[in-house]
Amino acid sequence: MSVLFQLLIAAFVALSFAMVIGVPVVFATDDGSGDANKLVWGGAAAWVALVIVAGLLGVVVL
Repeated sequence: MSVLFQLLIAAFVALSFAMVIGVPVVFATDDGSGDANKLVWGGAAAWVALVIVAGLLGVVVL
């Protein structure tokens, strides 16, 4: 269970780093397409899901 928690946190950190770099780039180079907005909203939804799952799993592990 601890290894799963560590992998989840690693995924959370990696996604956070990608969002910090990627979101400003997407907004700076936005050509008006909806695909860029879908990518940002999808990343944000994945980030929120990782936060919730990591929080719930943190209660169990710790």
